[in-house]
Amino acid sequence: MEKILLISFEYPTGKAYCGGVGQIVERSRNALVALGYEVYVLISSEFTRKHPVKLLLPDDSLKNYRSLGAFLKDYGWHKFATIIHHFVNWTGELKRLKTGKGRRPRIIYHFHSILRREKDSGLRTLNHFLLRQEKMIALADRIVCPSLYEYDNFCRYFPSFIDKVSVIENTIETYSPDKRRIEEIKEKLGIRQRDVVSLCVGRLEKYKRVDLLIRAFRRVVKRVPGAQMLVIGDGAYRNELLRLVGRLKLENHVRFLGFVPRMKLLELYAKASLFVLPSRYEAFSISLVEAMASGLPVIATRVGGMTELIESAKCGFLIDDPPNECALAVPILSILENAYTSRMMGLRGRNYAFSHFSWDRTTRDLLRIYESCKAG
Repeated sequence: MEKILLISFEYPTGKAYCGGVGQIVERSRNALVALGYEVYVLISSEFTRKHPVKLLLPDDSLKNYRSLGAFLKDYGWHKFATIIHHFVNWTGELKRLKTGKGRRPRIIYHFHSILRREKDSGLRTLNHFLLRQEKMIALADRIVCPSLYEYDNFCRYFPSFIDKVSVIENTIETYSPDKRRIEEIKEKLGIRQRDVVSLCVGRLEKYKRVDLLIRAFRRVVKRVPGAQMLVIGDGAYRNELLRLVGRLKLENHVRFLGFVPRMKLLELYAKASLFVLPSRYEAFSISLVEAMASGLPVIATRVGGMTELIESAKCGFLIDDPPNECALAVPILSILENAYTSRMMGLRGRNYAFSHFSWDRTTRDLLRIYESCKAG
């Protein structure tokens, strides 16, 4: 049985919010296991040799290691084909194994060519970051980007390695909500169509611009007094957002739900009227596609992979970046006050999500790249 090691900075444990990368790792693992692979997952919040790591074994048990070095001593990467999710600065380990006897394929999956923090830190920091990435790219067999936007970025910054790069769009567990069940949920909670206006799902970090959405929501409430906004997720920016809600006197309209389990999240999608994501940067956005699959019209900034999703599906509004609160409030009100437009956008988004995002196809594409690495 072939062994595959997935490496990530996050993985769902049920105890804390897990972002899109962690969800992709979990579903990749499940799909590979179903195909007969022996899959291990190495999880570390800090990718340094001395930082503690966790290893998820095929039997679902967790082993704790005081460092990457301790893990390598026990297992060694030579036993595994390795799929690295996101950017991991383990250049030394990859270099040591690049030419080793019996070397297995090394794939960087869910690759972001520029991380927002480095991009915002100035040219010197950006150049340093790109140099580190280039070293990793040189040592990997293949690079997989999650969107055409990231593919274009890769080709722009790393033209010497274009022959290594492929695109596999992120995908989701498509969800087909039962209409009767949705109405039962709404009736039980006393929710009318207009009452739950907006879902915002993700880490509460500054680049998500939830603060701007809250300010825009103040305008929405003036026209739709029963409107609510549900903010799902957690992060370092939460307390500042809570203070903003207090200053704007929106305590009865903006609710912070923190991390919610998967099935509860699907129910919240079913209750909502629309989904808004005014991020400054998104390579793809799992939550956006989940909202589309749930039949919600969506609003997002014209950045990253969100642009190609919404333009292709014709399922919502794109706001020019950077947006202002008025630019966000106008499409929210447009969706709320035009039932036909809302319904058609939601239907188009749902159809697009179900026809374009399949774990079977994603897994086949990944394994095709994996097999080509072994053959090459």
